[in-house]
Formats: sequence, structure tokens, C-alpha cells
Amino acid sequence: MASPVLLSRREDYGLDLVDGAVVLGPDRLASLTALAIYVTFSAGALGGAVAVETAPSVGHSGPWHPVAMVEWIAKGRTHYVAVQGVHLALRIRVVKPIVQGVVTIHALGS
Repeated sequence: MASPVLLSRREDYGLDLVDGAVVLGPDRLASLTALAIYVTFSAGALGGAVAVETAPSVGHSGPWHPVAMVEWIAKGRTHYVAVQGVHLALRIRVVKPIVQGVVTIHALGS
């Protein structure tokens, strides 16, 4: 079994309270067949939601296809999203404002 490869060593993203987004394109996704995404709501967060979506390109202007929805359920909670298969673009974005806190995204691919 191949060792997991970190996306540029490890990529940690702190998303904006209202409309932050992280987009991963083919340069980072081309060699991956599995991706682990950890979504952590801060200890002060009281609500919000993050969507994981895919599209045929980073610049896709139409609707993106939903892969997963991560809803806030508790302060300081970390959620795990497993993304299988090959994707040309993945977007992780705040779809409901993060109330009184932030959400942090960690991504690990293999």
C-alpha cells in the first residue's frame, strides 16, 4: 500500500466566518484516489455548515455537485469526510455562516 501523501506537506485552511472557500484543482488532485477532509469547528462556534463539492474545473461557473454537507452540532467538534475517486476540482465552502467562531479544514490525500 502506498504511503499517504500530504497536499503540499499538509494544508490547513481557516475559512472566513461568512463565505470562505477553499478550492483544490487538478494540480493537487491528479494523483489522488482518496482524500480525507477534517472539518473542525472552533470551541466558540455556535452554528454553521460547510459543503464539499466537485466540478469539472476550478473555474466552473455553474452549480457544483454536492459531495458532503457538514453541519455544526457541537463546540470544538471535528468531522471527517472521505472523498473517493478522481476529481478535477473540489471546493470546500461555508454555506451557513459560522456563528461566533471559525471552521478549520485539514486535507490529506493518497
